[in-house]
Amino acid sequence: YTSEPVCILPHLYLGAEHNATDVKVLSRLGITAVLNVAVEITQQEQQQQQQQQQLLQLPTARKPIIGGNGDRIVMDPHSGNAIHYKSLSWTHHQRNLRSEFPQAFDYIEEAKTRGGKVLVHCQLGVSRSASLVIAYVMKTLHMGLTDAYELVKARSAVISPNMSLMYQLSEFEKSLNTNNSNNSS
Repeated sequence: YTSEPVCILPHLYLGAEHNATDVKVLSRLGITAVLNVAVEITQQEQQQQQQQQQLLQLPTARKPIIGGNGDRIVMDPHSGNAIHYKSLSWTHHQRNLRSEFPQAFDYIEEAKTRGGKVLVHCQLGVSRSASLVIAYVMKTLHMGLTDAYELVKARSAVISPNMSLMYQLSEFEKSLNTNNSNNSS
């Protein structure tokens, strides 16, 4: 992700931490929402927000709007477009991702419904964010893990979810198959 995030689906991009801060690229790609799934970036963002609150006392400064749940909305000064930021604090060996997926999927779907696009990122865009994107593809396109992994890998060759996350994706696949067989009977 040296230059910009990669389009996985028409409304879904995958990238790294630095992609989330390039407002010009986000605007050009039509990205209206950013979902961070890296705990270490969440901690950095909180520190930056505290610094911004101190620094942005100028009457001409555009302050981010910060919601009670840690969400932020930042205005692009060039286009005037709003970019909504949400953070989920996942570690490299996050447990029970399946319970975290609905919140992330809802965020992506909300942006899609509003005609927007979402950038999902972690620190490098290789493991955690890739795992979330694979899970989203599995659920929304009704694909198995192998097919979803191959679809995402074909668009972003750098993905490489760690073994713990791959195991959890396998468990997620089983739960999707169970839900599908229960719904069809």
